[in-house]
Amino acid sequence: MTNLKKAISEKELFEMYNKGITNFSNLDLSDLDLSDLDFENVNFSNSNLKNCDMRMSSFDGANFENANLENANLFYTSLINTNFNRANLRNANLKKAISEKANFTKEK
Repeated sequence: MTNLKKAISEKELFEMYNKGITNFSNLDLSDLDLSDLDFENVNFSNSNLKNCDMRMSSFDGANFENANLENANLFYTSLINTNFNRANLRNANLKKAISEKANFTKEK
């Protein structure tokens, strides 16, 4: 993973997203509660989402390339057309996740 820009809080993330910002690449978002949210077509590439609670959210079309999702809770999350190329999903909970056409490859 590349060098992260900075850690941001849930409040900062939501404020940015509500202003139309969809590029959250290279950020430290670890331990955030992102449950029950709609983050479709958002870029989280190269970001740290370790231990995030993302259950019951929609990340359709999102980009998690090279992201760290270790121990993330993605239970019953919509991941349609989502890119996880080279993402770290170690110990992530993907039970009941909807992942049609999602990319889980390890290609460079």
